[in-house]
Parts: sequence; structure tokens; C-alpha cells
Amino acid sequence: MVVTSTDGYILSILGPYLADGKNNDASIVQHMMRSNDENMMKWFKKDDILILDRGFRDALEFLHACGFQTESPAFLAKSAKQFSTEDANLSRLVTKIRWTVESVNARIKTWKYFDKVVPNIDILNLKEYLRIVGAICNKFKPPLITSVEEHCDIARSMLEKSKQPNLLQERVLKDKALGKRSREWVPLHDCKHYDNFPKLTVDYLRSLTFGVYQLYQAPNYADQHLDNDGDIDIFLHTVSSSIVQAKIQSRHTSCKQYCLWLEFNEDNDTHPVNGWFCECKAGARTVGCCAHVATILWYMGHARHTDYKTKTNRYSNAFKDASVDIETETDLESD
Repeated sequence: MVVTSTDGYILSILGPYLADGKNNDASIVQHMMRSNDENMMKWFKKDDILILDRGFRDALEFLHACGFQTESPAFLAKSAKQFSTEDANLSRLVTKIRWTVESVNARIKTWKYFDKVVPNIDILNLKEYLRIVGAICNKFKPPLITSVEEHCDIARSMLEKSKQPNLLQERVLKDKALGKRSREWVPLHDCKHYDNFPKLTVDYLRSLTFGVYQLYQAPNYADQHLDNDGDIDIFLHTVSSSIVQAKIQSRHTSCKQYCLWLEFNEDNDTHPVNGWFCECKAGARTVGCCAHVATILWYMGHARHTDYKTKTNRYSNAFKDASVDIETETDLESD
């Protein structure tokens, strides 16, 4: 169990723990606190905030009794298909901080030894090996967060947006015509209505997503929906020329497609995108956007105005196809 601060500094590495159903995240953190490993309870003060993921849910009551505050992503209510805007925003606020834990684990796995299955013979020394690597990372690796003021500005903006309702979602749910799914979907390159969609810079897109993760995913995700001609099934709502409706394949379920809506303002260079809403679980949030919305924004507002090519198109000329029939000299002579 790796314990880090919010800037990625490794506070401790505890374990190893058994890999069975009784040793999950929740039971491990309770064991750490009860056994006071490394005099851990003196590290913390009352009302300190622990940033956790959903795996710690069974330990939340225990941690509260210990005097700590906890923050973790929201859980989807039973029978609900989508998080509310409030819950989706809360989850994004948590993941914006908790990404440092995954980055620390990624740093540790840059060491070849820890990037593979460890031999059982090394189990007795495994904790020491990990702690040595952790100490080296603390000493020689830069902090994951360096500019405090810049991140404070981002945090203030995220907190402000977390209090805002999703106005486009409310419009889509109230207006049956706007929320209609059964349409005659038009490929992007065949529809000239999209020419007024504003061009978006990478910096502006990063300010919308509050990070680079969704933008990092966007090219690969877009490639799944594009052919060499840039064909995406997409539809512009006829009632309002400022709203784009698109459908996009789910990243996790092959038989599921989501509809999403984007509201834009071509006359506003400072804030050309007014809002978004997607049918996926996290699609109602106003603090950033889901990967589906980010992909459409990235492609329509940025990639299609550059020399972007799909992976298939980029690599197609690098390979020969032995299945293609080629006329030989013998064939020519017989003709």
C-alpha cells in the first residue's frame, strides 16, 4: 500500500499484504490505522482529508470515527443510469487530486523489476526493494505538482463550476425534439452545416477538460469512429444552429451507443463552447467533460482543421499486401 501526499511525495510503502478477498483496500487501511504502523497516527491531525477511491468505501465509517475527513468518487444509485450533475462534479474534483497516486505507481513501474511478475523467492525482501525505489523517487524525481498558484487557479475554477447546473441537459430533457435519438444521421464530411463550428486550440480544450487525460485519449477514440475520409455519424439539430448532436460508440460496451449534445457560439472567441451533455454515466458534469464529449470537441474543433490522419491512413503505406493479385510475365505471355 503506497501512501502519498497530494504532490506525489511518497510518505510510506506498507506491506506486503496477502492477495485474497479479505485483504482489500478497506481492510488494509483499517489494519494500518489500528496497528499504527510506523507510528502513522502521529503523521495526521484531526480533520485531515484523506483522498480515496471507491475501493475504500467499507472503511469510511472507521476513518470518520478516527477523526478524519474523507473524499471519494460518488456511487451510482440503484436503478440509476447516470450520475447527477452534482455527483459527477464531486467525482471529478476527487479524481483531479487522486491522479497523483496513479502517477506515483507508474513511476515505480518504470523500474523494470517492478514492471513484471516478481519471483516468489523475492517476497521476503520485496518491501525493502520498494522502499528503496520510493526513496530514490522522492530524492531525485521532481514533484508531480510544482506551480502551486497555477493549480490554485484551476482549483478555484473547478469549485466554481461544480456549483453550476447543466443547463444544456435540462434543455435536452425538457425538449422532446432536441432530445430525439431517431434521426437521419449525416456523415460529418457530407454536411456543410458544421463549417460554422468554431476552431478550438489545444490550450482552450485543456482548459475545458481541466487536464490532458481526455485529450490524450481523443485521437485513439476518434480513430474508432473515423474512416480515411473523416466520416463520423453526426447530426446538427435543425431547431437551433448552435447545437450539435452526435452519437458515439461506448468505450466499454460494444453494443451501446451514446448521444451527446454540444452548444457553441461562433461569435465568441473567448468562450466558443457554452455547454455539453452526454448520456454516459458521467456525461452530466459541468466540471470538465466526459471522454465522449472531449473526443467530438477535439475532432470537430481542432483535428479536422489540421493535417490529422487516422492510424489506418498513417500506417497504410508502410505495409505491402501479399493478397493482391499481381500479373506475372507468364500471365502476360499467355494473354
